Amino acid sequence: MCLAALGSDTGGSIRLPAAFCGITGYKPTYGRVPTDGAAPLAWSLDHVGPMTWTARDAALVHSVLSGQPMRVRPVKDLRLGLVRVPYWQQIDSDVERAMNAAVDTMSRFSREVRDVQLPMLPTHAETPLPKTYSTVIFAEAYAFHREMLARHPDRYHAGTRASIELGKPFSAAEYILERREMERLRATASALLFKDVDALITPTAPGPAFKLGSQPSLVFLRNTAPWNLYGLPTISIPCGFSKSGLPIGLQITGGPDRDSTVLSLAVAFQAETDFHRRRPSTARYG
Repeated sequence: MCLAALGSDTGGSIRLPAAFCGITGYKPTYGRVPTDGAAPLAWSLDHVGPMTWTARDAALVHSVLSGQPMRVRPVKDLRLGLVRVPYWQQIDSDVERAMNAAVDTMSRFSREVRDVQLPMLPTHAETPLPKTYSTVIFAEAYAFHREMLARHPDRYHAGTRASIELGKPFSAAEYILERREMERLRATASALLFKDVDALITPTAPGPAFKLGSQPSLVFLRNTAPWNLYGLPTISIPCGFSKSGLPIGLQITGGPDRDSTVLSLAVAFQAETDFHRRRPSTARYG
C-alpha cells in the first residue's frame, strides 16, 4: 500500500508481522532511533523502525529516522553464524526447508557460513523467553500503565489487562537485578556473540502466520525477543513460502551499532532472490 511504515518492536512487533506478511521489517540498534512520541511498552526494550518492501528502502528510511546516512557495503568478507540452539529447534518443516535454501544462497556471496553456539539465557519459569527479558518487560509495562489501570480498568481489553498485571508482583529488587543483568549482556554482546562471526542467522519465527484471532504460543517470540534484550540490530526479510502460500521470514542480527552490516546482508540476499517481489497466495487453514 505504501513505500514504508513505522513500527515499534519490544519483542518482535516489527519483525514478526513482516515475516508473516512477506515484507522487510527492521529493528535498529537500541537507542539509534528516538522513541519520542511512541507510547512505551517497556522503555528498556522498545525500538522504533521501518517496515518496507525491500532492505534498501529500510536503509533509506533508517537514515532519515536516525539522522545518520546508512551506506550499503560489500558483504563478501563477512562471516555468518547459524545459531541452531534454540532458534532452529522445533520449527515448521516449511520454515526449515526455506532456511536451508537461504543458507545456500548466503554462502555464495559471503566469506563463510557455519554453525555457532551462543551462551544460553536462563528462561522464565512459565515462558520460553529469557528470565531477564520477562522481568524487565512485565515490570516496566506495569509501571507505565498502573495508574490508568487503577482509574479506568474498563478501558483495557481483558487479555491486555491480564498481561500488564503480570508485572505487579515483581519487587524493586528483582527488577533492579535483572535490569543490571540486561546492561551486562549488552556490554558484553560483542565479545560473547560476535567473537568469530559478523552476523547471526536464524528463522524469524518457528512457523508461518497463525490464524487471525487465535492465541499462539509465546514460542513465536522465542527467536525475536532475545535481540531486544541485547539491543542488537536485527532484520526480517522474506526467504520463501509455505506449501499453503504463507510467507516465511529470515532473521539477520548484527553486533552493537553494526546496523550497516545487517542492512547490507539483507540487500545482498534480496539481490539474489525475488521473494520480496512476490505476493502471498490466498492461503487456507485446516
